[in-house]
Amino acid sequence: MAKIAIPSMSGDGLSSQVDLRFGRAMYFTFVTVEDGKVKEVTVASNNAAQAMGGAGPQAVQFVIDHGADTVFVLQVGPNAAAALGASGAMVLTRSDTSPPPYTVKQIVDEYIAQKLVPAAGANVPSHAGMRMGRFG
Repeated sequence: MAKIAIPSMSGDGLSSQVDLRFGRAMYFTFVTVEDGKVKEVTVASNNAAQAMGGAGPQAVQFVIDHGADTVFVLQVGPNAAAALGASGAMVLTRSDTSPPPYTVKQIVDEYIAQKLVPAAGANVPSHAGMRMGRFG
């Protein structure tokens, strides 16, 4: 069983679009997968989204506090990457780096099909989420 935290742009569960950013994602959709099937879906507002600083590490603590053992990322800064590394959670991303939009359900389907790959660490500079719009 895995509980996956996926940064999302709305509280629409599996139909929500994935948020490009991690620490400043507006929501996280938590999906519990067991035996290749979705067992539970919950959504929580990301308290770190509006943080003045330290949004990445705060978001890591948020997803761990919600019981996630697997975290999906697209863009992650160095502070969040370090916190994720220290958290013990499995950190996954897409091998296809084409930009969104895609849905949480698409990411979950890729997880079940074992198409996601381990994230290699930070792939944007610190505070990138503060400078960027939703998708660059």
